[in-house]
Amino acid sequence: MTSGHSSLHLLIASAGSGKTERTAQEALASLMQNKPVLAITFTRKAAMELHQRILSLATHSDHPPYLIKNLLFDDSYLLTGTIDSLIRQIYQHTAPFLGLPVYQDLIVEGADILQAQQQLLRSLWKKLSHKRHYAALRQAIHTYQSENRLSLTQVFRKALWTLLGESPIRLRLLKSLLTGPAPISPHPKAQLLLKNATETAGKFVPDFITKELYSILEELLRLYRQESRTLFLTDLQYVVELVALNAPPLVGLPYRHIRHLLLDEAQDTSLRQWRILSPLMEELRGSGQLIHIVGDPKQSIYAWRQADLRYFLGLQHQAHTTFLPANYRSQRRIVSYNNAFYLRLLKYIQSLAQKAKIKQDLHKVTSAAYIQEVYKHHRQKPSRKKISPFGNGASRTPLLRVRGYTTSADLGRLLRRALVLLKKRGIPSNEIAFLVRRNDDITYLRQLLPEYNLQVTSYELGRVPSLYAVMDLLALFQVSSEALEGSPQPVSRLFLEYHGLYAPFVEVFLRGPLPETPLAWWKAFHTLSHVLRQNLPAESLFWEAFLDRLWAFLEGQVAPTLPAILTWWEEKGAEIAVEVPLTPDTYPVLTIHKAKGLAWDAVIIPFANWDLFDYRASHKWYTLSRVAKALDFSSSERDYLEDVVRSLVGFPPGAGIAYQAELPLHIKKGIGNDPSAPIYAEDYATAILENLNLHYVATTRPRQALFIYYKASEEKSCAASDGTKKSRATSDAPDPSFPSTWNQLHKRLQNKTL
Repeated sequence: MTSGHSSLHLLIASAGSGKTERTAQEALASLMQNKPVLAITFTRKAAMELHQRILSLATHSDHPPYLIKNLLFDDSYLLTGTIDSLIRQIYQHTAPFLGLPVYQDLIVEGADILQAQQQLLRSLWKKLSHKRHYAALRQAIHTYQSENRLSLTQVFRKALWTLLGESPIRLRLLKSLLTGPAPISPHPKAQLLLKNATETAGKFVPDFITKELYSILEELLRLYRQESRTLFLTDLQYVVELVALNAPPLVGLPYRHIRHLLLDEAQDTSLRQWRILSPLMEELRGSGQLIHIVGDPKQSIYAWRQADLRYFLGLQHQAHTTFLPANYRSQRRIVSYNNAFYLRLLKYIQSLAQKAKIKQDLHKVTSAAYIQEVYKHHRQKPSRKKISPFGNGASRTPLLRVRGYTTSADLGRLLRRALVLLKKRGIPSNEIAFLVRRNDDITYLRQLLPEYNLQVTSYELGRVPSLYAVMDLLALFQVSSEALEGSPQPVSRLFLEYHGLYAPFVEVFLRGPLPETPLAWWKAFHTLSHVLRQNLPAESLFWEAFLDRLWAFLEGQVAPTLPAILTWWEEKGAEIAVEVPLTPDTYPVLTIHKAKGLAWDAVIIPFANWDLFDYRASHKWYTLSRVAKALDFSSSERDYLEDVVRSLVGFPPGAGIAYQAELPLHIKKGIGNDPSAPIYAEDYATAILENLNLHYVATTRPRQALFIYYKASEEKSCAASDGTKKSRATSDAPDPSFPSTWNQLHKRLQNKTL
C-alpha cells in the first residue's frame, strides 16, 4: 500500500473561500484524465450545485469536446450525491449477496416516520384488544401502578419511536438491559458503566414496557416491514456498516470504476458514515488514487446528528493539508470584526484555562483546548477582489452594528432603524436575511415586525390557509353533512366564501357522490386548484406540491376513500415542507442551520443571546472504544466489558462478527474524582464548540452588512464603599469564570476586557 500522504488530501476551507469552485476544479482535473469521479456532499441541493458547477467549467473552450459529451451521456463518469444516497446504492448491490430484501421504497424518514408510527400505533391497539395480549397490558399496568399518572399513548409512541429510529443491534441491547438480569462485572469502573447503562435504557424505551409488550412491538414492526415492503434508513445504515466491518470489498462494488473520491462538508460526517466510507477510501489509497476531504471545523454545527468532528481533525496527521483562508464573500470590515472577535475570545479562554483547576474544572480545560485546536486557523484574509459596498446608495461605508437591547420594544426600534438604513443604501428586501437559532424565534420576530413581510424559506402544507380550509371542511363533511350548514358557520367555510372558493368546493365535492378511483380523486382536487389560481395566486405553488404528493399516495390505492385521504393528510400531507421562492418585497428569515452554505448582502441576527457555555447532559450512545480510552481502561477491563456487551447483544463468543460495540449512557458532571469526568468533559467541549460555531456561521453569511443584537441586562445601581452609587456595569470586576451569555461576551469584547 502506498503512503497515505501520496493520495489523501485534506482541504480546510473557511467560510466564503470559494470551496465549491475549488472542489469542482479538482474533480474536473481528474475527469480530463478520463478518471471517473465520485463526489459526496451533505445535501441534495449541494450535490446539484456541485454537479452544475463542474458542467459549467467543462464547457470552456479550452477543454476537449469529448469531456462535456462524457459528462452528459455517461452516468457513471461523474457521480454526485449525498452520503445517504451512497449508503442506499451500496445496500442495493450487497443485499442480494446477503439474502436481504431489495424493496422499491428503501428509505423512510421525516414525515414518513410519523406516518409509520401512527399506523403501528393503530395496529398495536387492535392487537392489544385480543384476550392474550390484553392480559400482558393489564399485567404491565398492575406492575407500574406506583406511578400516579400514566399515558399509554405517550408511552407507546416513545417506544415505537425508538424501534423505528435505532439499529437492530442497539434494540437487542436495550431489550437485554430492560428485561434481563442486571449485568455484573468484577471491575469497578466497568460495573459503574453497566449500572449507568441499565438505568439509561429506560430513557429510550419506558420501563413500563415489559418483555411481553416489547415482543408485541417487535412483531408489529416486522409485519409492517413485510406488508409495506419498506426498509428504514437505520436498517440500511446498520447493514452497510456491518458489511464495511466484516466484508469491506463488498462496499466498493458499485464504485469499482471510481478513480477519485471527493467528500464535501466532512466535518458533518458521523462516525458510522466514516466507517462505511473507510473500505472505499482504503481501496483508493491502496491503488494511489486521489481522495479529497473538504470541510471547515469552524462550521461544525450538527453534533446533534452525531457528526464526529474529532475524526475529521485527526485526518490532518494522515493527509496533505491545505488551508483556504481568503474570504471572497464578505466586506473587509466584516472580516476584520470576526478576526478580532475570535482573537480576543481565544485569548480570554486560554487565560481562563490557565487559572482553572484540573480536578474541578476538567470540562473547562478540555473545552478550551478543543476550541483553540479548531480555531487555530480562524484568521481570514480579506479578498483582494474589491466588493462594492452598496449598489445605488449615497454612502458607500460598510455597515456593521453590534448592539444590546433591554426590552422587546427596544429591539423592535433597533430592527426598524436597521431596515430603514439598509433600504436607503439600496439593498433589496430579499437580500436582507434574519437568522435565528430556533424556529420559535421566527414567530417572535414576526410579532415584533408585523408591518414587514418576513417569509420563511420553507412552509408546511398544513399551514397553507386554503389547503387547511378544504381539508377541514372535508373532515366536517365526513362527520356530518349538516355540519357545514350549522350556526355559527365553520371558520373554514367563511374563509373560502370570502375568497370565492366555497361554491367551487361544493360543486366539486358535495353536489354528487364522492370520487371512487385514484384518478377521480386527483381530478377533483385539480379542478379546485384551477379556480384557486385565479382567486389566491400566492398559494398556487403549494397546491402544485400538494397535487404531486397526493398522486404519489393515490396511485398506491385501489379504491381510496375520504377517510383514507384525510388520514394521509393528518399523518403525512400536512407535514410536507415546500421550498418557497422569495419575491422582491419579502425578507427571508431562517434558522442558522438552514442558512449554512447561503449568503446575502445583509444579515441581521436579532437574538444573539443563546447561552455560550451551557450544556445539559442527556442520554445517548457511546462507543466502548471511546469510553475505554477516556476512562483509561486496562486491556483486561476492556475485554471483559466487550464480552458482556456481546452477550447482551446476543452474539455467540466464537461468532467472529465485527461490529461497533456501544452502551446507552447518561454522563453527568461528576463531583470530586468521578471516573466519568473525562467523558463529560468531551461532551461539554463538543456542545460549547457548537454554540460558538453557530455564531461563526451566522456572522460569515453577509457580503456587505452585518447587524447583531443581544439581550443586555438592565444596569442597576449599587452602593460603593464610599457611600456613592455606581452602576454595576462599571463597578463590577470582570467575572473570572467563562461568560455564560452573549450579553457578557459582547460587552467584554466591546470594552476590550477579554
